[in-house]
Amino acid sequence: MSTIFAVYSVNLQMSSPGAYHQLNDREAIFTLMESYPLGAWVCSGKDGLVANHVPFFLDRSKGPIGTLIGHVSRANDV
Repeated sequence: MSTIFAVYSVNLQMSSPGAYHQLNDREAIFTLMESYPLGAWVCSGKDGLVANHVPFFLDRSKGPIGTLIGHVSRANDV
């Protein structure tokens, strides 16, 4: 089976309804991402939004705020 590897920069600035729900500690964010590496990748498809569950790896050493590396099967339509 062929696979596609995708690399994305981590964006730590997310919109939030208020400071109460906001997580600003980079170490805590990275630890959370490493503890739960399965993420939802949502993109626009021909019939609307398409959500796919993708395993991610966080490379803390790549880029100024880390880099997410995802794995998607070539058979996936994303």
